[in-house]
Amino acid sequence: MTDLTIRAGQIYRSCDPRDDGRGVRIVRYAPGDARALVVDADTGKRTRPLLVAQLHASATTTSGTPRRTGYALEARPVTGTAPAAALRATADKLRTLAAAASVDTSGRSTATWSVRYRFITATGEPRREHGCYLDAGPDGHVQLLRSGSTGPHGRGTRPHMHAQHAEYIAAMDPAVGLALADLLDDLSDGDDEGVINPWALAVAQQLLGDTDA
Repeated sequence: MTDLTIRAGQIYRSCDPRDDGRGVRIVRYAPGDARALVVDADTGKRTRPLLVAQLHASATTTSGTPRRTGYALEARPVTGTAPAAALRATADKLRTLAAAASVDTSGRSTATWSVRYRFITATGEPRREHGCYLDAGPDGHVQLLRSGSTGPHGRGTRPHMHAQHAEYIAAMDPAVGLALADLLDDLSDGDDEGVINPWALAVAQQLLGDTDA
C-alpha cells in the first residue's frame, strides 16, 4: 500500500488472473480504518467491507513482479487545463441559470421549488396519475406554470406536468444548482496529483452538451 491514497469512487481490479478483471469500487473509507466499504465495480451490488491491506497502488510489486492477490488501483487519469476549464464553465453556467430562476418578473423569490398535486385522496395521499403543479417561493405561492383561463365561463385547467417530471425538477431547484456549481469549482483543480474527478467531468460534459470536453 505504499503511496496509496484511498478515496471514495476509486476502482480497484483483482490481481488474480482467474478473476478476469473483476473489480471493486470504494464507497466509503476513513483514513486509518482497517477496512473500506466497497461494491462490485461493474454492477454496484454486493456492498461489503474489504481489508485495505488487499488494496495496492500498482498491479506489480516493487521488484516488478506481477501481483496475483489483492486489488490494484485502476488508472483513470483525467488531467490538463481543458477538463478544468470545462468544470469552471459549467459552474458559471449553473450560477447564471440558477440566479435567473431565483426570482420572477415581479421580483418575488422563486429560489425554492415544490410540487403541488392536483388531486388528494380521502386519506390525504396525492393522486400522482392526475399530474401536478410546479410552485415556487418560500411559501410555495408562486406558480411557475401559467396560462389564461379557457372555456365559455373563463374556467379552465391550469398547465401541469406528470409527477415524475415535476418531482425531478423540484429536486434540482436553484439552491441545488448553486451548491453543484460550488462543488464543480472545488473539483476543477483536481486532487493532489492534478487528476480531475471523472464523474465531475461527466456532469460538466452533460450540462455543457459537450462529450469531448
